[in-house]
Amino acid sequence: MREKTLQSEQPKIDLIAAKKYINRKIALNMEKALHQTYSHKRKRGEWFHLDSEDISEISITLNN
Repeated sequence: MREKTLQSEQPKIDLIAAKKYINRKIALNMEKALHQTYSHKRKRGEWFHLDSEDISEISITLNN
């Protein structure tokens, strides 16, 4: 599970949204789009400095 990999890099993470996609290609495209959208807020690797507005936008996107 990807969350376990991320958990090993940081002591604590909070799951704010989760979505199942019909296939892996669509899921990877969504992840790529999110990485590109928030690339200016990248801390390192897959870690980002996101504010509450960013988190709200991501949650809305994934929950629709």
